[in-house]
Amino acid sequence: MENWMDCDYLVNFAAMTSGGKASEFLLTIYDGHPGTKELLEDIQKESQGKFHLKGLSGSSSALVASSVVRHLNGIFFFLFPENEEAAYFYNDLAQTGIQNIYFFPSSFRALKYSQEKDPANTILRTEVIRAVSSFQGAGSLCIVSYAEAIAEPVVSKDTLLSNTFRIERGNKLSISFLDEVLHSFHFERVEFVYEPGQYAIRGSLVDIFSYASDKPFRIDFFGEEVDSIRTFDVETQLSVEQKESVELIPDLAVLQGNVSSILRQPGIRAIIWAGDLPLIAEHFRTLSGKPVSSEGSGNFITYSDAETLLNEIKNLEVIETGLQAFFPGKTITYSTQPQPVFRKNFDLLVSHLEENELNGITTVLLAENPAQEGRLAEIIRNLKPGLHLTFEIGSLHEGFTDNDLRISLFTDHQIFDRYHKYHIKGLFHKSEQITLQELMALQPGDYVVHIDHGIGKFAGLQKIEVNGRMQEALRLVYKDNDILFVNIHSLHKISKYKGK
Repeated sequence: MENWMDCDYLVNFAAMTSGGKASEFLLTIYDGHPGTKELLEDIQKESQGKFHLKGLSGSSSALVASSVVRHLNGIFFFLFPENEEAAYFYNDLAQTGIQNIYFFPSSFRALKYSQEKDPANTILRTEVIRAVSSFQGAGSLCIVSYAEAIAEPVVSKDTLLSNTFRIERGNKLSISFLDEVLHSFHFERVEFVYEPGQYAIRGSLVDIFSYASDKPFRIDFFGEEVDSIRTFDVETQLSVEQKESVELIPDLAVLQGNVSSILRQPGIRAIIWAGDLPLIAEHFRTLSGKPVSSEGSGNFITYSDAETLLNEIKNLEVIETGLQAFFPGKTITYSTQPQPVFRKNFDLLVSHLEENELNGITTVLLAENPAQEGRLAEIIRNLKPGLHLTFEIGSLHEGFTDNDLRISLFTDHQIFDRYHKYHIKGLFHKSEQITLQELMALQPGDYVVHIDHGIGKFAGLQKIEVNGRMQEALRLVYKDNDILFVNIHSLHKISKYKGK
């Protein structure tokens, strides 16, 4: 850890260049702030200390958090009332360049207390549970989450280890034994895998979509030996990366065994960073004791008891950033204001830039890419030639002004009144091309679009011989009953027809 006590109370603007990468600047901007110094001094002195950081606007909370994370060891749990608020904070924290940061969602789709499982969320939860279980205490581990996800219990470390099956290249392993393992893990055998919890066996090839990876892997056997392992793209079926080993992990939510809150990590320093803990507590109480869906498993568990969760949080170090603190403790005050609402009013923007310059406040304009920087710079310079502009390539959810640091961070998407979308690392997204899941749902007569041949009718799957080998292909029918066979490995060339 670097010695933060030696930092001067100023921002290093010399490190900022037009079009540069903003992460280093954002990472260290609050290192020298007196409030951050005070927090870091006091949190080292107090066991189970409670702190309330008042006056943090926009994305300033995430930037303060990045300074704190870099100077303390332990697991940081960043908690928020709702999924979207947590996701934007995750993006802001990731923008600073902080490493070992994970998003921990509910097992279910992003609908209020939805009971429909989301395979992508299950993968992310598994990834976090593995990361927390293997954390030894050195350095920092950041988990960003929200009330519903935290209230959903997780399996113990021992249960995770006993339900992990490792496969290495060169292992002696029969396909029949692997089939039994997958069956015991409640994996579903299908023709083609397209989501976690599925596997397919075709001759010497076994495709498996484990809950431990955002991509399925293909194991090629030579007799009873693992000859090769590679991940592949679900939609194109093309190989992505060679692997020396992989781990099979079932859906942890349906396992029998001890469950508890992910916040309970004996022997490891855990720090809670909570945005609006009173509202988080309300969500805990709404969910408390209600059943967590575990379809078909027979293993019906309930959301964690709210008072037990709150007591677990009480026994940890807690930093709150909401308007009201849940726990009594020390208050540290920052002086920030949210970015003004411009809504494409560039005259108003120029007026604020001039006012900041007169008041000795440096304005940094955050642009998501160089093209956006150039567009914004041209607009401002046409309105006010000679105005000093400082740009950084980067993105925060919400801009702000810090009166102590004498700096304003304005975001381009707020200036242009654009929707700002968050991105979660490891969360796989659907594209316009057809997926195997959609393929299996197609009915003969449904219309599809081939990138080269246009609109045709789906006429089912058919095995055809290609270079002496039988392969699965889509049969498409065109005008005058012309037939086009499309190899299953060329699904990226096909999309569903969306016309009327």
